[in-house]
Amino acid sequence: MEACGLQPRPSPMPSGLSHVTERFAHVQTHAVRLFERSEDFRELCEEYGACVEAAKGLEASGPQREPLRREYAALRLRLEGEILRYLKESSGP
Repeated sequence: MEACGLQPRPSPMPSGLSHVTERFAHVQTHAVRLFERSEDFRELCEEYGACVEAAKGLEASGPQREPLRREYAALRLRLEGEILRYLKESSGP
């Protein structure tokens, strides 16, 4: 590509990280740095992204899926708390 004068595009942000940075835009820079350094944080972001996507998939489902939607909503809140705690603990005192 460079021979044609085109520069390679940067790779897109991983899905899990993009969900985290959309939800917590105020810590985007810190989240991206931590994602690059920490396998545990990457896994947490991936879990969060999968949860968000599953919950979106259930939004249009009927009332019989309401208990499952509530479970995903609770899981999402728990993961958000873990993400914020991880970000806070990694930023130092």
